[in-house]
Amino acid sequence: MQTNSIDIINIYNEVLYANISDNLSETAILEEERDIMIFCTLNEKNDECATLLNNLLKACKLESNTFHLIYISETSKVFDFIKKGRPKKILSFGVPLKTELFQLLSTPYKITDMNDKQVLMSEGLNILQQSKEKKAQLWASLQLLFNING
Repeated sequence: MQTNSIDIINIYNEVLYANISDNLSETAILEEERDIMIFCTLNEKNDECATLLNNLLKACKLESNTFHLIYISETSKVFDFIKKGRPKKILSFGVPLKTELFQLLSTPYKITDMNDKQVLMSEGLNILQQSKEKKAQLWASLQLLFNING
């Protein structure tokens, strides 16, 4: 069987969805609800981005059992994850929150309310690594989102 593309979405190295060409097969479901859902693009799954993300999560004092970390390549599936996971807070690094009918027009680093969820959009981790100014803007918003004093 020849495929055009293979997209894999991971949560902590567990395959959540495997999208082989146009056939979507669900291999696991977000069974455990967590308050926070974090989206990153699949091309940012590398050591440098992981270090930056890990540092941000530590600075926010987030424990791994409080969030789902999803590396995604097919952005049309984002709302499926949100619907299944039912998070209260969504943090998106370079992953647009949009469907054919809806597109969240949000300014980066501004917390937006969406259906009783707080959403914080950011540029991707690769871009953040290159800019102290953007990291500072993100940090200011993360402090508000997670009620961090300092």
